[in-house]
Amino acid sequence: MLLEKLKAYIKFFKNFFLTCFVIVSITFGSTSLSNYIMSNDLDYKIANLVMVGFKGTDIDSTSTIYDAIKNKNLGGVILYEKDAHKDDVNIISNKQVTKLCSDIKKLNRKILIAVDEEGGYVSRLNQNRGYDKTSSAREIANLRSYNKTRMWSKIISDKLSKANINFNLAPVVDLDINETSEALGKQERMFSKDPGEVSIQASIFISEHRKKNIITSLKHFPGYGSASVDPHKDITDVTDTWKESELLPYKILIRGNLVDTIMTAHIMNEKLDKDYPATLSKKIINGILRNKLKYNGVVISDDLLMGAIVKKYSFENAIVLALNAGVDILLFSKEYYEDKPVLDEVIRIVRENIKNGNIKRQTIDEAYIRVKNLKSKFIN
Repeated sequence: MLLEKLKAYIKFFKNFFLTCFVIVSITFGSTSLSNYIMSNDLDYKIANLVMVGFKGTDIDSTSTIYDAIKNKNLGGVILYEKDAHKDDVNIISNKQVTKLCSDIKKLNRKILIAVDEEGGYVSRLNQNRGYDKTSSAREIANLRSYNKTRMWSKIISDKLSKANINFNLAPVVDLDINETSEALGKQERMFSKDPGEVSIQASIFISEHRKKNIITSLKHFPGYGSASVDPHKDITDVTDTWKESELLPYKILIRGNLVDTIMTAHIMNEKLDKDYPATLSKKIINGILRNKLKYNGVVISDDLLMGAIVKKYSFENAIVLALNAGVDILLFSKEYYEDKPVLDEVIRIVRENIKNGNIKRQTIDEAYIRVKNLKSKFIN
């Protein structure tokens, strides 16, 4: 009797899933079905974890970036107005940027289009490119008016929305400990020394962006407001200057459900990890951020082509360490590394390291799900 019931259940579920398959095929057609199948492919998933910068102010169908976006499921692009690489300029004018982003979305409507639009000195959409001028984080916080912070945040989010940009790599929630630091202090990128004030200012910034369905990113975890060396150039060590209070803005905003993504810092902090910089540290990302602070969302690296990383780690080691540490989106400021397309190299490296056991397939699957969920939440 029990055996007969079991056979009946098996037959029912076989017919049920076959019917579902047929319905999907008829309803969505072969293209949608092939996309569904493709979404379970390893290369497709790896590609969705990569964000790159690229040359040019428009999208050319013969270019590598065109193919990466349209055919390989590249997860995101980052736009630059000017950069250390000089030639990787994407932002010339208001009208040009809007068209560029629109054309990118036509190739893949789920792609992340990112920019660093903090206000003040770090403003890619600035007056020179035909946009409104905005104050720096320190300037706006010093006004001591949350209404003005809201207006400032709205101006920034409006600029991005009109330009078809869906991801702002801001706000900076580092504490303003070293006001003369090369990377942050001199450029007035930090709101305040007070973690409570930083959290309030950042929450307003995030809320205004969410109204426009624009993703934001808290940076730079676990805090390098005390740093003296710019990680664009070299590893900076904050062991002797870092304080645990620098984690408070993250803790407060995570508890308030106000965090879309978090960007890591390329800093050494031996109080937290004696061996690896934060971006490559399991102890800091999986240990502190995910386990201690209970953050389950997307983690994005700072640019993995910065001096702080490339001077000490190979391209392959940086990728393997970052993914194993808990990074979900690997950010590269260029689309080529040593004349090879970054996306293709990342896919090759991750595949090989899964095969040899250095990366677990589960790590990629979990990162893919986090990124997919983020996109589903913000991109219609």
